[in-house]
Amino acid sequence: MTHPDTFIQPVRREIGVGVFASRDIPRGTIVWARDPLDVAVTPAQLAAFPPVGRAQLERYLFRDDAGRLILCWDNSRYMNHSCDPSNLVTPFGFSIAIRDLPAGAELTEDYATYHLRDDEAFDCLCARPGCRGRVGPADEAALSGRWSRAIGEALELVELAAQPLRPLVSPESLAAALARYRVPA
Repeated sequence: MTHPDTFIQPVRREIGVGVFASRDIPRGTIVWARDPLDVAVTPAQLAAFPPVGRAQLERYLFRDDAGRLILCWDNSRYMNHSCDPSNLVTPFGFSIAIRDLPAGAELTEDYATYHLRDDEAFDCLCARPGCRGRVGPADEAALSGRWSRAIGEALELVELAAQPLRPLVSPESLAAALARYRVPA
Protein backbone atom coordinates (compact mmCIF):
# COMPACT_ATOMS: atom_id res chain seq x y z
CA MET A 1 0.00 0.00 0.00
CA THR A 2 1.27 3.43 -0.93
CA HIS A 3 1.39 6.26 1.59
CA PRO A 4 -2.07 7.90 1.70
CA ASP A 5 -0.66 11.40 1.08
CA THR A 6 0.13 10.61 -2.56
CA PHE A 7 -1.55 10.82 -5.94
CA ILE A 8 -0.72 9.83 -9.51
CA GLN A 9 -0.21 12.19 -12.41
CA PRO A 10 1.56 12.19 -15.77
CA VAL A 11 5.35 12.54 -15.72
CA ARG A 12 6.49 12.50 -19.37
CA ARG A 13 5.06 10.79 -22.43
CA GLU A 14 7.86 8.18 -22.55
CA ILE A 15 7.42 7.37 -18.83
CA GLY A 16 3.68 7.62 -18.27
CA VAL A 17 2.36 8.40 -14.80
CA GLY A 18 4.12 8.51 -11.45
CA VAL A 19 3.38 8.73 -7.75
CA PHE A 20 3.63 12.19 -6.15
CA ALA A 21 3.41 13.55 -2.61
CA SER A 22 0.22 15.53 -1.93
CA ARG A 23 1.71 16.80 1.36
CA ASP A 24 5.21 17.03 2.75
CA ILE A 25 6.53 13.55 3.59
CA PRO A 26 9.58 13.63 5.87
CA ARG A 27 12.64 11.42 5.60
CA GLY A 28 12.14 8.27 7.66
CA THR A 29 8.51 7.84 6.62
CA ILE A 30 7.35 4.43 5.46
CA VAL A 31 6.02 5.25 1.98
CA TRP A 32 5.05 1.75 0.87
CA ALA A 33 4.25 -1.45 2.74
CA ARG A 34 3.34 -4.82 1.33
CA ASP A 35 -0.21 -5.66 2.28
CA PRO A 36 -2.44 -8.72 1.99
CA LEU A 37 -3.97 -7.52 -1.29
CA ASP A 38 -0.61 -7.43 -3.09
CA VAL A 39 -0.29 -10.63 -5.10
CA ALA A 40 2.72 -12.91 -5.51
CA VAL A 41 2.77 -14.21 -9.10
CA THR A 42 4.72 -17.35 -9.90
CA PRO A 43 6.77 -17.62 -13.10
CA ALA A 44 4.36 -20.37 -14.22
CA GLN A 45 1.36 -18.06 -13.72
CA LEU A 46 3.11 -15.33 -15.65
CA ALA A 47 3.98 -17.71 -18.51
CA ALA A 48 0.37 -18.95 -18.63
CA PHE A 49 -1.06 -15.43 -18.77
CA PRO A 50 -2.52 -14.62 -22.20
CA PRO A 51 0.05 -12.89 -24.43
CA VAL A 52 -2.33 -9.99 -25.03
CA GLY A 53 -1.90 -8.82 -21.42
CA ARG A 54 1.45 -10.31 -20.39
CA ALA A 55 3.55 -7.26 -21.33
CA GLN A 56 1.34 -4.98 -19.26
CA LEU A 57 1.46 -7.40 -16.33
CA GLU A 58 5.26 -7.63 -16.57
CA ARG A 59 5.47 -3.81 -16.54
CA TYR A 60 3.95 -3.69 -13.05
CA LEU A 61 5.67 -6.67 -11.40
CA PHE A 62 8.76 -6.43 -9.21
CA ARG A 63 10.91 -9.15 -7.68
CA ASP A 64 11.30 -9.23 -3.90
CA ASP A 65 14.24 -10.64 -1.93
CA ALA A 66 12.70 -14.12 -1.96
CA GLY A 67 12.51 -14.04 -5.77
CA ARG A 68 8.71 -13.74 -5.84
CA LEU A 69 7.12 -11.56 -8.49
CA ILE A 70 4.88 -9.05 -6.70
CA LEU A 71 1.93 -7.23 -8.24
CA CYS A 72 0.72 -4.31 -6.13
CA TRP A 73 -2.99 -3.57 -6.22
CA ASP A 74 -2.82 0.19 -5.63
CA ASN A 75 -0.99 3.22 -7.00
CA SER A 76 2.37 1.86 -5.87
CA ARG A 77 2.55 0.01 -9.18
CA TYR A 78 3.12 3.43 -10.77
CA MET A 79 6.28 4.13 -8.73
CA ASN A 80 8.95 5.02 -11.28
CA HIS A 81 12.66 4.30 -11.36
CA SER A 82 15.27 6.94 -10.61
CA CYS A 83 19.04 6.63 -10.32
CA ASP A 84 18.60 9.17 -7.49
CA PRO A 85 15.59 7.63 -5.72
CA SER A 86 13.50 9.33 -3.05
CA ASN A 87 12.84 6.06 -1.25
CA LEU A 88 14.32 2.59 -1.07
CA VAL A 89 12.74 -0.80 -0.59
CA THR A 90 13.91 -3.06 2.23
CA PRO A 91 13.77 -6.86 2.36
CA PHE A 92 11.30 -6.44 5.24
CA GLY A 93 8.26 -5.59 3.12
CA PHE A 94 8.40 -1.80 3.15
CA SER A 95 10.04 1.21 1.49
CA ILE A 96 11.27 4.23 3.40
CA ALA A 97 11.76 7.85 2.33
CA ILE A 98 15.51 8.49 2.31
CA ARG A 99 15.07 12.26 2.01
CA ASP A 100 12.40 14.83 2.76
CA LEU A 101 9.76 14.93 0.04
CA PRO A 102 7.99 18.26 -0.35
CA ALA A 103 4.41 18.32 -1.61
CA GLY A 104 4.50 17.79 -5.37
CA ALA A 105 7.71 15.70 -5.35
CA GLU A 106 7.70 12.40 -7.23
CA LEU A 107 8.27 9.26 -5.15
CA THR A 108 10.77 7.01 -6.91
CA GLU A 109 12.65 3.77 -6.30
CA ASP A 110 15.86 2.45 -7.83
CA TYR A 111 14.62 -0.56 -9.79
CA ALA A 112 18.02 -2.23 -9.35
CA THR A 113 16.86 -2.95 -5.77
CA TYR A 114 14.25 -5.26 -7.33
CA HIS A 115 16.79 -8.02 -8.03
CA LEU A 116 16.88 -7.64 -11.80
CA ARG A 117 18.04 -10.47 -14.00
CA ASP A 118 20.25 -10.02 -17.05
CA ASP A 119 17.30 -10.05 -19.45
CA GLU A 120 15.59 -7.32 -17.37
CA ALA A 121 18.26 -4.62 -17.79
CA PHE A 122 16.88 -1.44 -19.33
CA ASP A 123 17.87 1.96 -20.67
CA CYS A 124 17.16 4.56 -18.01
CA LEU A 125 14.92 7.55 -18.72
CA CYS A 126 15.19 9.23 -15.32
CA ALA A 127 17.34 12.14 -16.61
CA ARG A 128 18.62 12.80 -13.08
CA PRO A 129 22.15 14.08 -12.44
CA GLY A 130 24.34 10.99 -12.18
CA CYS A 131 21.93 8.84 -14.20
CA ARG A 132 23.59 5.50 -14.94
CA GLY A 133 22.10 5.36 -18.46
CA ARG A 134 21.48 1.64 -18.17
CA VAL A 135 20.08 -0.18 -15.15
CA GLY A 136 20.83 -3.84 -14.60
CA PRO A 137 21.70 -6.58 -12.14
CA ALA A 138 25.31 -5.45 -11.57
CA ASP A 139 23.99 -2.19 -10.06
CA GLU A 140 22.65 -4.03 -7.02
CA ALA A 141 26.10 -5.19 -5.92
CA ALA A 142 27.75 -1.89 -6.83
CA LEU A 143 25.24 0.29 -4.97
CA SER A 144 24.08 -1.87 -2.06
CA GLY A 145 26.47 -0.21 0.41
CA ARG A 146 25.20 3.27 -0.47
CA TRP A 147 21.59 2.06 -0.27
CA SER A 148 22.17 0.40 3.11
CA ARG A 149 23.61 3.61 4.56
CA ALA A 150 20.71 5.68 3.21
CA ILE A 151 18.15 3.23 4.61
CA GLY A 152 19.94 3.11 7.99
CA GLU A 153 20.03 6.89 8.27
CA ALA A 154 16.33 7.12 7.35
CA LEU A 155 15.40 4.40 9.85
CA GLU A 156 16.96 6.47 12.62
CA LEU A 157 14.10 8.92 12.00
CA VAL A 158 11.27 6.39 11.75
CA GLU A 159 9.94 7.13 15.24
CA LEU A 160 9.93 10.90 14.58
CA ALA A 161 7.66 10.81 11.53
CA ALA A 162 3.93 10.17 11.35
CA GLN A 163 3.58 6.61 10.08
CA PRO A 164 0.12 5.91 8.62
CA LEU A 165 1.40 2.65 7.10
CA ARG A 166 2.92 1.43 10.39
CA PRO A 167 0.06 -1.06 11.01
CA LEU A 168 1.15 -2.91 7.86
CA VAL A 169 4.73 -3.42 9.09
CA SER A 170 5.09 -5.99 11.85
CA PRO A 171 7.11 -5.04 14.94
CA GLU A 172 9.44 -7.94 14.08
CA SER A 173 10.04 -6.62 10.55
CA LEU A 174 10.77 -3.12 11.78
CA ALA A 175 13.10 -4.44 14.50
CA ALA A 176 14.92 -6.62 11.96
CA ALA A 177 15.33 -3.63 9.61
CA LEU A 178 16.65 -1.45 12.44
CA ALA A 179 19.14 -4.16 13.40
CA ARG A 180 20.29 -4.83 9.83
CA TYR A 181 20.74 -1.19 8.84
CA ARG A 182 21.99 0.22 12.14
CA VAL A 183 24.35 3.11 11.41
CA PRO A 184 27.63 2.74 13.34
CA ALA A 185 28.13 5.47 15.97
